[in-house]
Amino acid sequence: ETELKLAGYELRLALPDGFAMERAETGDALGGYVFSPKPVAVGNTTTLSSVQLDLAQPQSSERGNVLARLFVVGLKDASPSALKDAVRFRDIQLSDANGDLVGFRLGEPIGFARPTMANALMQNYPNPFNPETWIPFRLAEDSDVTITIYDMQGKTVRSLELGRMGAGDYSSTSKAAHWDGRNVLGERVASGVYIYRLIAGSHMEMRRLVVLK
Repeated sequence: ETELKLAGYELRLALPDGFAMERAETGDALGGYVFSPKPVAVGNTTTLSSVQLDLAQPQSSERGNVLARLFVVGLKDASPSALKDAVRFRDIQLSDANGDLVGFRLGEPIGFARPTMANALMQNYPNPFNPETWIPFRLAEDSDVTITIYDMQGKTVRSLELGRMGAGDYSSTSKAAHWDGRNVLGERVASGVYIYRLIAGSHMEMRRLVVLK
């Protein structure tokens, strides 16, 4: 029996009045390298999608069961219980590697939790990118922050010295680290997979990004 593996999805999230989606993070259900376009919001409905990329690099066999993590903000008087009761998922489409739709049964698709601040390096966006990208992260406490980009041979491509930064969420384009896709000589880097590493105090974390021209 062949295990069915998802290769992409699209869904629409409808939120009740008083709430808005702040951002979305790609989950681990697709594995490997994925392309996740920026969510499109129309009124209270947001469309999200993601597709696995067919790169030359081998795909990871480790997969989870999370399509996406959605971060929702509410007005001061908005009740979390109202969000749980009123949130709706619409037009969910799952597909396999052949582009065929995959049947599913919708049970409890979402878990609700109040966020706690912890050091974290998140997926850059857009990804893949050309010519620039933003690297979001969170800090649990004030820290000296450096983000370094490496090629797949471990050679340093670029180091972003961000200096002393306060605890908080650096996810938006106005706060996230920005990389213009150039190396230390100011040259555009070649297409391919790169590693980026966050060092914030004693915390160290790494992820991959893709330059695609």
